[in-house]
Amino acid sequence: MIADNIQCVKPLEAKWQAASSPNDIALVPLTRNLHAIIDVDVVEAVTRYSWYAHNTRSHNRYCAATNVEVGGERKTLLLDRFIWELKHGAIPTGLLLHHIDSNPLDCRLNNLQLATQRGITADRKRREGSTSSKLPGVSYVATRGKWLAQVRLNGRKINLGLHKTEKLAHEMYRQAVEKHDSRYMSGEVLDLQPVRSV
Repeated sequence: MIADNIQCVKPLEAKWQAASSPNDIALVPLTRNLHAIIDVDVVEAVTRYSWYAHNTRSHNRYCAATNVEVGGERKTLLLDRFIWELKHGAIPTGLLLHHIDSNPLDCRLNNLQLATQRGITADRKRREGSTSSKLPGVSYVATRGKWLAQVRLNGRKINLGLHKTEKLAHEMYRQAVEKHDSRYMSGEVLDLQPVRSV
């Protein structure tokens, strides 16, 4: 467990605020004028370290982190991981911490759960409104507001374009299948499959 071997790199200089709420939460002051939310029962352990807003580089969001020494080596320790391991022990290999409300600064235990990368990705796509069609080879691209048609040919994904309607995208997919299917019937070896959307 990380929490057993760490030493603080910087002394604690921040002021802490206990929030008056029915959930008994505390706010951890961070750099960039941000705060992390934690449960009151972990304040004593968390106050041993000075926390800062760490850019996660994914989706341009921040999480709470501190710098620690583990075995003489300087490492970045994330607040959510520190709290989870403090209460539940080491995180099993292959699992990651997932913030249920998608807010990486909400580090309360009831907002944290273990999940696989695939599960986290699926949850993010669901929250972003990304859906897939029940029609083969068609999926909805929420960021563009259009339907994408794709087919896989001999292991290669072929993009058939973005379309205004699901039906139009499926028609493009169907035409591509018919075109390549006729080539298959003429003796060419083709492995034609719809691209599965997650």
